[in-house]
Amino acid sequence: MGSNVAANVQRIREARRLSTRQLSTRLAEVGRPIPASGITRIEQGMRRVDVDDLAALAKTLDVQVAQLLLSPSDLSIEIRIGSGGEGR
Repeated sequence: MGSNVAANVQRIREARRLSTRQLSTRLAEVGRPIPASGITRIEQGMRRVDVDDLAALAKTLDVQVAQLLLSPSDLSIEIRIGSGGEGR
C-alpha cells in the first residue's frame, strides 16, 4: 500500500506541475505541514504516510483518498489541471 501512495503522490504532483516545495507550502496551508524533503522521502518510499498525511495529500492534490491508495496500474486517474494545478 505504501508503494502505491508513493507512486501516486509523485505521479499526481508532477501532473499538477507542482514542485515538492509548492506541494509542501500547500500542505502547510491546510494545516498539515510536510517539508519538501519529506515529500521526496514519501515519493521514494522512505517515509511512511499516516492517515492525517493521506487526507491532507488527497485534499491538496484534489483527488480522493482512494486514488492515492490503489495500484497505479489498476487505476486511471483523470487529473484536471484546472482544478488542482497551477491556478490554485
